[in-house]
Amino acid sequence: LYCAALMRFDGQLAPPQMLAVVLAVGLAVAALWPDLRGQLPVGEMGSPWRGVYEGALGLLVSILFGALAWPGWMVSLGQPKMVQALTAATELELVGAFLGAESVSVIAALTMVLFVKLRFAARIWPGAGRMGWAAALSAVTLIYLIVYGIAWPFFERQLSSWADNPLAVVVAAGAVVAVLAILLWIVESRPRRSPAL
Repeated sequence: LYCAALMRFDGQLAPPQMLAVVLAVGLAVAALWPDLRGQLPVGEMGSPWRGVYEGALGLLVSILFGALAWPGWMVSLGQPKMVQALTAATELELVGAFLGAESVSVIAALTMVLFVKLRFAARIWPGAGRMGWAAALSAVTLIYLIVYGIAWPFFERQLSSWADNPLAVVVAAGAVVAVLAILLWIVESRPRRSPAL
């Protein structure tokens, strides 16, 4: 993700081959190290297949979030729009394959919040436009991984009903992504006014 963010900052896209290799590694790691995510109870699936199941579920959820974010990406990303939107979706799928469905849900919603803020900031300060989806996704993922280990026990006690219902987390995050994508589509579709001289 960080390589993709730096490449995007330089105006280039991450090559699809690079993203495909990382995605394959993510799914292979899920099979070899099923406790990487640890989101399913141990008795729910056999140990060797639990990681594969969580990785595949995370991949499917990230594809769903990519579809929800698509309208916002298509109006806010640079040219060629289709290639950039597919790259953004693939970057989100990497997170889903490595971290699972619940984690990618939280990360996708927070990334969309940050991305929309960056797009709005780019209307005032063009430099903010260089920090695109990959940079926002990288930053949110890193912060999530740090905070998850430190603060999750506190949040789990406070939000036990949400923490016990992964579907509620996915639905709430999906609603956030969809609303922000529509908002971004509406705002970015309008022509920009030039400042009065």
